Amino acid sequence: QHSMNLRIYLRKRPDSRGRCVINFIVQNEWISTGIKVHPDYWDEESCTIKKSTPNYYQLNAQFGLYRSRAEMCI
Repeated sequence: QHSMNLRIYLRKRPDSRGRCVINFIVQNEWISTGIKVHPDYWDEESCTIKKSTPNYYQLNAQFGLYRSRAEMCI
């Protein structure tokens, strides 16, 4: 779902509440979105936030903005 120049992944280091940060790598540059989700709510295959996530619509809107900006850089 994403190009070779854009990689999206969930950082595996959780905070005290068990949430991990969604990060991008765009043309070898690491970008943190600051968006945190519990690994149970992250779809590793499609690199998306699952709809069952609390505050899904708000988080997904923020994630979409970051993703759009990242895709414009490639």
